[in-house]
Formats: sequence, C-alpha cells, structure tokens
Amino acid sequence: MAKKTIKVLVASREGHTELEFAQPQEAIEAMKDQESKGNWVYVNSIHRSTDTLSEAEVASANDIKVVPRLIGG
Repeated sequence: MAKKTIKVLVASREGHTELEFAQPQEAIEAMKDQESKGNWVYVNSIHRSTDTLSEAEVASANDIKVVPRLIGG
C-alpha cells in the first residue's frame, strides 16, 4: 500500500503551487515559512496558526491551503 502524501496548496497573485510532503513535520515547517511571510494557513477550511498544529492533524487533513492575507479597508 502506498503511503499517503501530504499536499499543501500555496496560492499567490501569480497562481498557485501544489507541494507534496512525505512527513507531517516537513509540511508544518513549509507552512510556518509561508505564515512568517504573512500568509494564512487553512486546514480543512479552518484558519489555523502553525504553532497549534499537530503532526497528527496535518497527516489526517483532507485539505491544506496557504493563501495571501486579506486586508480589509
């Protein structure tokens, strides 16, 4: 049986990139990097801080997206 990969969709003004990770910790580190650039992280459609994500949550997530922060005016 093939091991499940963790997919993270990173959206930007230029389009989007889909990243794949074998280990949850790798995905969390990539999401922390994106969050430090001002982007927002959504796990299963819920806005999350990477400081509170567990490896188990990331491994079992169906949908992980990183999007540019929205600024209202």
